Amino acid sequence: MRITIEKDLTRIGKTLNNKRHSRAYYPLLNGIITNPKNNKTNAPSTETFLIDTGASISLLHPRNQYLFDRKDAVDTTNIQFGISSIKCNVYEVDVMFLGHTLSIYAALIPKMSFSHSVIGYFEGLDKMDIFVMNMRQKKFKLINRA
Repeated sequence: MRITIEKDLTRIGKTLNNKRHSRAYYPLLNGIITNPKNNKTNAPSTETFLIDTGASISLLHPRNQYLFDRKDAVDTTNIQFGISSIKCNVYEVDVMFLGHTLSIYAALIPKMSFSHSVIGYFEGLDKMDIFVMNMRQKKFKLINRA
């Protein structure tokens, strides 16, 4: 299925450069999460996902724990955060972004200080053909030509 998602980058956080205070721009997408094993969903709410090409697997924020039962886990994995590691259950998850559903595998993080979920590479971004960020225009695009 051919998918093209184009969206503005989002300003979050404060960074400091030599000349002035500035804000960084990030590729964020709002998505509706569905657990295909029990059809529980976070709709009509949405979850904000950071697109992170450096993340090996997608991560779900702990606020989504109510959607999943332990028995629905397809695997476990250790997630490395700096010098510490957390063992997490991995789930099959359907996420709808702007009318397009992407089936991914995601680790449910029991404790996470970061406020967004993350779309990572394995069984997530690897299903897309192209990811482009245009910093001058402050836009990003995800494309699947299939």
